[in-house]
Amino acid sequence: MFLVLLWLVHVPIVARTVLRPGAVLACATVVFLLPLAAPWTGVAVVVAGIAAACALLVAFTITLERNPS
Repeated sequence: MFLVLLWLVHVPIVARTVLRPGAVLACATVVFLLPLAAPWTGVAVVVAGIAAACALLVAFTITLERNPS
């Protein structure tokens, strides 16, 4: 939720945001839905999944910044 709100605040301020809206929404969806799997997978898997989703968002953003298409 924080990333979505951060993106929404920066859209009117800057000409081009670094975070892509599709990537942010995908990461936010994973963060919101993974806790629903906790009864079957365990809390450790959920925490690891959320950390992985956030790390992938950062890696995706850095990669796109270095190699703009």
